[in-house]
Amino acid sequence: MSAFPEFDADSLSVLALAFRVRSKAISYHAPEWKISREVETEFERLNVDASGYHGELRLSVWADSLVWFRLCRGRAKDGWDFMLAFHGDRTDLNAENIVEQYISSMTSHTDTLLEAWQGVNPVVERHESSA
Repeated sequence: MSAFPEFDADSLSVLALAFRVRSKAISYHAPEWKISREVETEFERLNVDASGYHGELRLSVWADSLVWFRLCRGRAKDGWDFMLAFHGDRTDLNAENIVEQYISSMTSHTDTLLEAWQGVNPVVERHESSA
């Protein structure tokens, strides 16, 4: 895990700290993971990317509470064995909830992922499964 970036938005700083506190648990499931800061125009975003034993996972959270999530597992001949992407709003979830859901997404059964993220009212953008 590389250094944790600084964030201007308090909500993103609190979220980054929550990820730092649980970094050992995240590293257990994804030895290669990182938090990055991205700024587009005036919009600041926190990205958490993990790859490892269970596929590739990205969570993006904007300072205004928008959330974007994508999990890809395995590789099929013509694409991923499983892919789920959605967006939502984290207003009803605190930083610790977001981190715990992120960690559980690394090992959750694919059928229960959307249920686990109901707190963000997910709007599915893509859901594919070869199984």
